[in-house]
Amino acid sequence: MTKGEPSNRLELITSANGIAHENAHDALADVTALIAVTKLIKQKQPQLYNYLLKMRDKKVVQQLVNVDDKKPFVYASGRYDKEFAKTTVAFPLTTSRNGGVVVYDLRYDPTPFVELSTEELSKKIFASREERQAENFVKLPVKELQYNRCPAVAPLGVLEQGDGWQKISLDLKTVQKHQNILLNHPDFAEKLRTIFENKPAFKKLPDPEAQLYDGFLNDRDRLQIEAIRNADERELADFHPEFQDERLAPLLLHYKARNFPRSLSEDDLAQWEAWRAQHLQAQLPGFMTALHRLAPTAADEQQFILQELQLWAESVLPVIDS
Repeated sequence: MTKGEPSNRLELITSANGIAHENAHDALADVTALIAVTKLIKQKQPQLYNYLLKMRDKKVVQQLVNVDDKKPFVYASGRYDKEFAKTTVAFPLTTSRNGGVVVYDLRYDPTPFVELSTEELSKKIFASREERQAENFVKLPVKELQYNRCPAVAPLGVLEQGDGWQKISLDLKTVQKHQNILLNHPDFAEKLRTIFENKPAFKKLPDPEAQLYDGFLNDRDRLQIEAIRNADERELADFHPEFQDERLAPLLLHYKARNFPRSLSEDDLAQWEAWRAQHLQAQLPGFMTALHRLAPTAADEQQFILQELQLWAESVLPVIDS
């Protein structure tokens, strides 16, 4: 990145502010560094710190972002372009499925989108990565804002302070022009409401490890987990806890297979091998596609790595097919 360019990367923020951050991307190191950054913000910018802390209350956010009283607002999000300091002026359009709100980026003229059909809008919203990278693809500048995720939002007036408008390369005239277009096409918001309220729910991931993000564990299961962590290989072989959370039994199998394979019974081993084969078989097509997509632009050293990865993938195929 170029000097002076805004960034949300933690290792760059800590470096620029003289904060110790060894072992970047290590979970504990990152949490410690993030706490230090937070303390620095509180010390140097207490007004900003206290304001954003209030955004934990979704009722406070709803006062600013309200589909019943639609007004433009300043919105900073990692989803926005870094060339505009990841900040824009957004406009609340309609509700979304999970109690959030669909907002439009007023940086962009809505004219090309307001007359599109529900089907055409849906194709843009749910376009694949490959479709989005196509030369003729035009992104629809809408996103979901979740009230309960501490969004960084502020009233429009903050841009009047100093060179606020210039910093995000936007102006009030453009905002008002694009807002009026949206207000003159209420059917556009209605089409988006239909799309977002009927979008498919996220599929539950089949991997036990990934399913941990689906919800918290209860205290009884936490005690069982602590016992597992303290057990050695011999103890694990004879340890058969009765979990209340259905995610934990397959997770225990994976834990034993990866760390204490000798603790597995014959049935456990058969289950593990079946899951491993199924997992590889499901992932390999996408893996091979990714290798082929990277190959044309890879340098010589990278080509060697890609070839080695392909050879590895081919080497596990017979195991899966047998």
